[in-house]
Amino acid sequence: MWKIRALFLVPVLSAAVVAGVMSYLRPAERWPRGRAGGRPLPEPPRLESFTPDGYAKYVAAFPPALGGPDAARPTFLAVAHDADRQVEAYRAVGRGHAHEAFRYLAAQCFLADGPGGRPIPSGNRRVPDILRDLIAAHEAQFGPDPDPETGLYKAALLVRGGRYAEAEPLAARAAAAFPAPENRPPGREAELARDCRLTVYVELGRWAEGAKLELPPELTAEDVFAYLFLRADRLDDAGRLLDRAVAADPDDPLLAACRARLEYRRGNWAAALAAADRFLAPPADPGGTTWGDAEVELLRVKVLARLGRFADADRAVEAIPESGYLRGVAELFVALLAGDAGRADRVLGENRVTLSTADDEAELGALLAADRFAALRDKYPRPPRMPR
Repeated sequence: MWKIRALFLVPVLSAAVVAGVMSYLRPAERWPRGRAGGRPLPEPPRLESFTPDGYAKYVAAFPPALGGPDAARPTFLAVAHDADRQVEAYRAVGRGHAHEAFRYLAAQCFLADGPGGRPIPSGNRRVPDILRDLIAAHEAQFGPDPDPETGLYKAALLVRGGRYAEAEPLAARAAAAFPAPENRPPGREAELARDCRLTVYVELGRWAEGAKLELPPELTAEDVFAYLFLRADRLDDAGRLLDRAVAADPDDPLLAACRARLEYRRGNWAAALAAADRFLAPPADPGGTTWGDAEVELLRVKVLARLGRFADADRAVEAIPESGYLRGVAELFVALLAGDAGRADRVLGENRVTLSTADDEAELGALLAADRFAALRDKYPRPPRMPR
């Protein structure tokens, strides 16, 4: 069953990274090559420009074997997003498909970072400007707040700018328009609307209203608020709320995982290790649930290395699946904390490091800033972030 609570374990900051701005003059590289009915699939047409005329030619030339006009439009919008030409593409598709284009392009600008987490931009640093211009273009065609989706992305932009009171009515309207379905994960709009509202209630101190929001039964409002404060670096507030949640349910292993993250952020290595061990320990009941999570395993590796227990850290690395994307991250942390530039060079050279969170990225950046790792900084680009 889907549980939002799992986001205490894997804060999917993850991160979605645009692999790089793609040249729209080479769209064939975007389309997977294959065969249809034993014949090679045709290449998509060359995209000449993001003007209405360029869009019309692209749609007209899009091969039926690749889906024809219905497939041409989302492909055009995807290439525009990668090329940082969102507003031009929105205008190019015309009024008849403007709502579809707005919904797609605005959604690409944000990822919902779990319950109450601030909307996290994609790898493009110009996301606020892009979204602001996209909203303005949409309202120019249809008037102020023409639909709940526009209001939702305006709310996300306001939350990102710290304008919580202005964001609240827009997010509430969007939440009513995009209710979360029963027994299924919410859609992108429902999730983003809920996240915006939770952030507003936390930042404005309106706990009672936040507690009334519909949450899964295994998630309490205190859990949400503790998680939010942890994400916002308000560690003392997060600690107080987490203490209350633990007092109500001291045996909850998921709260142990949240405690491990909190103590790590505080620099309390021993307390972080104890909490991680509680979460990862086999259950006393043979029929109980054994929790496993690569993010917590990675945190344990980092704590052991920071305590100077490098042999234990190496053994902890072995607990992370070799095929998992965090195995290389764990090995790199151990190498850097041990001051072993040669080992770090090997790990980076094997292209096994894919970051999952902004926190990991910042922490690795700080370690690599040491003078003894200057050659590594020159030799290797920044490790990629894990795609969504």
